[in-house]
Amino acid sequence: MDSRALLLVVLGVWLQSLTASRGGVAAAGRKDFMDIESKFALRTPEDTVEDTCLLIPGIAESVANCHFNHSSKTFVVIHGWTVTGMYESWVPKLVAALYKREPDSNVIVVDWLLRAQQHYPVSAGYTKLVGKDVARFINWMEVRPGEELRCLK
Repeated sequence: MDSRALLLVVLGVWLQSLTASRGGVAAAGRKDFMDIESKFALRTPEDTVEDTCLLIPGIAESVANCHFNHSSKTFVVIHGWTVTGMYESWVPKLVAALYKREPDSNVIVVDWLLRAQQHYPVSAGYTKLVGKDVARFINWMEVRPGEELRCLK
């Protein structure tokens, strides 16, 4: 085998192993979520401001580590365009209000700040991609064996 062909084979195997190690296509039935740029943080009643626990699509352990309650209602908060590159002040206020109303619920904040802080027309164009990220995340949460989102708001 020519050295270039061998190099291509080795690179192909290496790239496949990288994908598998990040929760990609390694196991049957698992999808590749590496292209999702939005982040999904499960906020807590104790900390409504910071994204301290990330739910990572394709990584089931992240859901368990964040203590996601599959028998409770789930709310998803998605911010809009931002000039500052930071969450607007209403986001933690809404998270706190949701936990006050539904103390046992899950409140997930979708972070798309990197895309949201561009010039408005550019950010507006990204909203379709963010919507796809959110849809894929929710679908992944829904199809996890033995667990499903009870009530998504």
